[in-house]
Amino acid sequence: SEAVRSIRTSISLLAIDKPLQVIEVTSSIPEEGKSTVSSNIAFAYAQPEKVLLIDADMRKPTVAKRFGLPAFQPGLANYLAETESLADCIVTDEKSGVDILAAGAIPLNPLELLSNPRFEALLTELKSRYSKIIIDTPPVHAVSDALVLSRFADAVVVVVKADHTRSGLIQLSLSKLVTAHAKVFGVVLNDLDMKKAEKYLSWAKDNSTDKS
Repeated sequence: SEAVRSIRTSISLLAIDKPLQVIEVTSSIPEEGKSTVSSNIAFAYAQPEKVLLIDADMRKPTVAKRFGLPAFQPGLANYLAETESLADCIVTDEKSGVDILAAGAIPLNPLELLSNPRFEALLTELKSRYSKIIIDTPPVHAVSDALVLSRFADAVVVVVKADHTRSGLIQLSLSKLVTAHAKVFGVVLNDLDMKKAEKYLSWAKDNSTDKS
């Protein structure tokens, strides 16, 4: 919880004198923990603010299951496809107070739905209701969804799983986001083995050429 509060503080400090209402969370590849980080950032901001967590990973959604919502819970895809009302798609997690807009029924054309002007109109409406909107998106290297959505975000956070993702892949992901004019605020190093990290830092200190 302390680490998550530190992430919240860092994001907020980087956004001083800048808008900070929509935060996108993505990763380079699957299984890096971006949905966990998205949820925890939403929890962290929910203490003083009204927060909405959107699962925009309509290819491999996890938010609904994480919050114990039924498989048939309508969500973002249903609203964008105009099969459900927004009121029926948003639910509140009673424990945290965070509102949830799940991915909904997995569509055949997620990118087409997200690129539709209806999504931008939806986001405009949601921004009038919530002080913070956290968007969990697919990995950058899987599909283009995260790049398309980055233009709506005031901040983009990239999740990297320690000892899992190659550095070249991370650099390529960041390069793609920068090329898409995304406002990349930083990287969250997830699932870090602190014992290994302490050993590395100790080794680096002992072998440093700068003894000052």
